[in-house]
Amino acid sequence: MDIKQYIESGILEQYVLGELSDKERREVESMASQHTEIRSELDAIEFALEALAMSKQIQPAPGTYAGIKSRISGSAVPPPQPPSNGSALRSGLFGFLGLIGLALAAFFFYKYNDTQNQYQQLKSESEATQIACDTISRRNIELESQLRILRKTGNQSFFMLGSDLAPQAIAAVYVNPLDQSSFLDVISLPAPPSDKQYQLWALVNGQPVDMGVFDINIEAGSFSEVPYIADAGAYAVTLEPRGGSVNPSLDQLYVISQG
Repeated sequence: MDIKQYIESGILEQYVLGELSDKERREVESMASQHTEIRSELDAIEFALEALAMSKQIQPAPGTYAGIKSRISGSAVPPPQPPSNGSALRSGLFGFLGLIGLALAAFFFYKYNDTQNQYQQLKSESEATQIACDTISRRNIELESQLRILRKTGNQSFFMLGSDLAPQAIAAVYVNPLDQSSFLDVISLPAPPSDKQYQLWALVNGQPVDMGVFDINIEAGSFSEVPYIADAGAYAVTLEPRGGSVNPSLDQLYVISQG
């Protein structure tokens, strides 16, 4: 059922005025519990009718107090002249119109606040969606760049597997002698202590060559460009004091490729 058509059908006004059968009342209550728009509309109608009812409360007739005082004191006080029918009618009409105006103002104020809340919620959801889309877009661009590196003619892959210090650790170096480029791919390495850094080594004729220290990239799967070392037969990573070492600490060997 279309919610807007249901609200505009007039059944909510009939519900508030008590003009519905038990079955119809239960239907309205069920719809209100399922749809916040219907619940809000029902609350607004009830508020307007309650305000209208309050304006119709019986007030003491003009001159009542003066008449009572006259009877008590025994003095003759002329009764106040009642307003003409036309004046009373205009006064009642203006009062009624004023009340309707207040009720409508309250109703539209309620609707305005409700609309503002919905707008802010939709705005927050839209901003969160945009952030997620931007993140996915950046990641896709990075993946495309990595794919081009891996598919480039002449590319060689050296996978370094974990030692006894970290059996689950794994990293890779992608080397291309044609354009003399090298990229480090840290797939899985334990987080080092704050005073330590990992250091990458190339093994050339069995001798280690320093390729620099690195920190683990927070964003997993990122490639880091590293120096190209010609004729490297294998690669390894050790854990060294921050800033690196001249020679590798073999007792801190974490991953190494097969030569």
